[in-house]
Amino acid sequence: MADKDEKETRVKNLFSDLIRFEQSEQYNKALKVCNKILNEEPHNKKAFHCRIVCLIQESKFEEALERIGKNDKLTSEIGGLVFERAYCYYRLNKPNEAMNLLLSTEDPSDRERELLAQIQYKLEMFNDSYKIYKDLVKNSQDEFEAERLTNLTAAIAACQFSGQDHPISDFDGGTYETVFNQACHLAACEKYEDAIEKLKEAEELCQQAFEDDPDEIENEVAAIRVQHAYALQKLGKVDEALQTYNQIIKQKPDDMQVMAVAANNIICINKDQNVFDSKKKLKIVTSDAPQQKLTTAQKKHVNTNQCLLMLHTNQLENCKKQAIALSESRSDSDVPLLIHASALLKEKQPNKAVELLKTKAEKDGSRKIKMALAQVLLLTKDINSACKVLGDMDIAQKPGIISALVSLYVAIKDVNSASSVLDKAIEHYKKIDPNGAFLNELITTSANFNMQHDSPQKAASQLEFVRKQNPRNQQILAQLIVAYAKYDHEKAKKLTLELPIDDGKGNDIDVKELEAAVGTFGNKYIKRVTSKTDQSPRIGSASKSGDALIEKKKKKKRKTKLPKGVDNPGNPDPERWLPMRERSYFRGRRRNKKKEIGKGSQGVSAAQVTAAGVQLDASKTASDAKSSPVSQPPPQAKPTSYKAGTGRQQKKKKKGR
Repeated sequence: MADKDEKETRVKNLFSDLIRFEQSEQYNKALKVCNKILNEEPHNKKAFHCRIVCLIQESKFEEALERIGKNDKLTSEIGGLVFERAYCYYRLNKPNEAMNLLLSTEDPSDRERELLAQIQYKLEMFNDSYKIYKDLVKNSQDEFEAERLTNLTAAIAACQFSGQDHPISDFDGGTYETVFNQACHLAACEKYEDAIEKLKEAEELCQQAFEDDPDEIENEVAAIRVQHAYALQKLGKVDEALQTYNQIIKQKPDDMQVMAVAANNIICINKDQNVFDSKKKLKIVTSDAPQQKLTTAQKKHVNTNQCLLMLHTNQLENCKKQAIALSESRSDSDVPLLIHASALLKEKQPNKAVELLKTKAEKDGSRKIKMALAQVLLLTKDINSACKVLGDMDIAQKPGIISALVSLYVAIKDVNSASSVLDKAIEHYKKIDPNGAFLNELITTSANFNMQHDSPQKAASQLEFVRKQNPRNQQILAQLIVAYAKYDHEKAKKLTLELPIDDGKGNDIDVKELEAAVGTFGNKYIKRVTSKTDQSPRIGSASKSGDALIEKKKKKKRKTKLPKGVDNPGNPDPERWLPMRERSYFRGRRRNKKKEIGKGSQGVSAAQVTAAGVQLDASKTASDAKSSPVSQPPPQAKPTSYKAGTGRQQKKKKKGR
């Protein structure tokens, strides 16, 4: 009996120690106490539950699951420890097992439902997560209400990014996390300016919340600033966004997801420029730490940017492999296939690119694929096939496509096909908008086209239709008369009677005076001529004929600006920048006349002596004179180095006799 009392006393003391360690959050010591209690009483439910909680607090999730598995009976008596087991699976990155365990519970508690909502958010089941959080916020009031509201706004913003619209205006919160999530929702709605205002508010609240811990402010504000930069990038303020991204990467925040988003967005801004910097940023994005936190959509964007970077750096084989893998994982996107086709074009294999795009176009008929196919066909100068692809599109009746088709058919001199395109477009718009202004404009364009290509009868019928819509349009009437004048003169004469009659308002115009004023060069060179009645003389004017005064404007001469210290400011040498030998007035140095004195009689120059010597030379026969040697080009002057000086040669000193 005494041993039993001592045992109970020891257990009570151990539980008091356990409570003390739990309140001071010393879970390692509390775990040792739990083990001592279980040594005394192996079937103690509270001690076993506390040991599992301490293991979770110490992040020993695998050991906690192992302990639960070894004590099935005790676990079932407690209630199965569903929450603890699900949380361990969740922290071990096994969200599907955790979700299945929670969904199998018949009557889940609030904390189990909240954990389920968090797991569904991680699994990107945003709508299901939103429903649970919305119900929890309405039906629960405790100290975790602000956190639930933050999670709810995060789920709403994620739903908006994934295409599911939920209102967020009814959920206002005072924490910076809630305001940040509201800003993300506005960014998802493409209201970037409103999002920037919310992000500024969130940053102010964050700095107020961490006034006592300045080191933690930078880590918390990093996500807000990256989102701010994203909004600026979407508004076209790329330089400001790039500066913010680089600042975040230099700070190296603890959240690797923020680093990955900033690095990926820098790659998007760089495009095909600054490739080496993009390679460095790609290493940040593709590391293991951020990959675990990125969503599926973010991973797809990262992989696409990696593939594009391979294309820009001419890693074409790796680019094609990556594009094929992306096509399988992103079956809803045409971007991987377009990258693959671009790589084939870079390898100068346009035929393979055409086959690839044709196969895809025949399956789903995407507009992007068909437009790309038409572009590649035009690069291969297969205009007929390109026109066929454009003509088969569902947007073939759009003004841009119509214009492109007509231009292409005219380029290959297929006027009938071009006219057929215009006719189909006219019939299309007669059905959908018979009274629209674009229909009349289209018919008028078609009539002008037919007039240019010798189809006046067809043009006249089209203009008649337009004239019924606008009977007072004199321009249409004039065009119609020109069209009838090509093949029906009588009808053209009748229509001329409907033209406006000259009422004589322009009879008082002096044509000669008008021609003299305007001249032949247009308005730029008009000289203002005064009338005969106004002949008041002006300063600076001269009366030549007495009936007209012509005033000429004097051009103001600008004073030339010269540098300080110029020797001759009035008339500087225009060739002062050229070397002396290259100037037009350079005459060369004085030759030494003594060298030219040759042997011979007094008064005979060296040139005359040389010429006489040639004439007296018997070796120079007449046959040599008749031959025509190839003339040598004169030697070209090469620039020589010289020292700056006065340009005069110094006189040599005479030696003493």
